[in-house]
Amino acid sequence: SRILSLEQLEKYVGTYYLEGKKDVEIFIEDGELFSKSIGQFYLKLVSTSNTYFWYDSQYLSAYQIFKLDDKNNVMEFTIENNGEILIYTKNQ
Repeated sequence: SRILSLEQLEKYVGTYYLEGKKDVEIFIEDGELFSKSIGQFYLKLVSTSNTYFWYDSQYLSAYQIFKLDDKNNVMEFTIENNGEILIYTKNQ
């Protein structure tokens, strides 16, 4: 049972960047949301709300937290990795 519809998931799709890091692509495949960074990871995202997603991976227990503006557009996401907080901005 999914929390967000396919239509709702589409607003997260795009390329996100952070200076000094590889871009992260968020995309939909077979009705599911994925997060991919070339040579780094390729992970399915599972929503627990419209901003919190966790990685469907046995190796990672990490959240990818999206930030929305007052018009419900996706601005960025935050990921915490080994205590380091990374903020990726969406290419508009």
